[in-house]
Amino acid sequence: MKEQQFLTLFRNYIFNNHRTQKAASEHWGVSGNFVSMIAKGVKSPTEQMLKDVGFSMDIQKETIRTYQRECK
Repeated sequence: MKEQQFLTLFRNYIFNNHRTQKAASEHWGVSGNFVSMIAKGVKSPTEQMLKDVGFSMDIQKETIRTYQRECK
């Protein structure tokens, strides 16, 4: 599953189970800002968050090569 699909499921999980990011952050013992950053894709969720949502994380790096013409 791609990150954006997971983030949609993550936000839905929060809404359906905690109603607010603040309530979810209190449940997980983290700051509301941290949960917000996860929901935006800036930070990665903790193992407990993943477990609660029913996922585990498999990180695979993708190399992107770009080519640029030389100016002569």
